[in-house]
Formats: sequence, structure tokens, C-alpha cells
Amino acid sequence: MNDPTSFTRYPAAILYEGESDNMANSWKEYIIATRTDSGIYSVYAKKYVEEWISGRNAKRMRTVEKVTGIKSSLIFISAVLKCAKELDIEINDIEAFDWIIVLKNLSYLDVKFSDEVKSYINPNLLQ
Repeated sequence: MNDPTSFTRYPAAILYEGESDNMANSWKEYIIATRTDSGIYSVYAKKYVEEWISGRNAKRMRTVEKVTGIKSSLIFISAVLKCAKELDIEINDIEAFDWIIVLKNLSYLDVKFSDEVKSYINPNLLQ
């Protein structure tokens, strides 16, 4: 599989990476944040799936949700929650979705912004 951040020319961070399946398929899923040079963020929910296309199975990365033009930490949190919901991730379960990893990986893009986001996260989800 290709790098899940290869779709963008901007610096990107993987905020969530997981695997899921049903009786017919299995897939990898990601929540990815990007940051422009001017500090505008986008958050994407992506799935690496095997799909039946033109009479054969093809593997590809599919965007299932995206929120662009993010300038504030509260909108960023809302975008992450929207993407998690689209991927059916239980964000209040620290075993399923770890905000500590989200903040750590977000800090690779911008430490100050990561700290701002952290200030709005329920402290019980940061243990």
C-alpha cells in the first residue's frame, strides 16, 4: 500500500490509523490532517479498500469525508469528530481513539496549534 498521506503536497500527519472489516471485506482507515504554509488545516477520513471496478478487484485509497479551510482549534476538533463519526470510530473510548496520539502527531505539523487543541479536549480522554 502507498503512503496514506501521498495524496497531498502539504505537510500531513496521520491522526488515527485502524483496521476494520465486515463479512465481505476488510480495510484500513485513517484520519489525516494537512497544514498549508499559511496555517490552514484540512482533515480527511480515508479508507484503503478493495473494490470491484470494471470487472476486477482494485485496491485504492478512498476519501469518505473531508473538512477544509480550518483556522481554529475548535473547528479542527469538530472536523476530527466528524471524520471519526464517518468511520464509525467510538471517540469517547480511549482504546478505540487516542487523543494523545492525535495531539502528538498534530504537533509534528504545529506545536502551538496542537497545544490549543489540547486545551479544549476533555482531560479524561488524555489519560
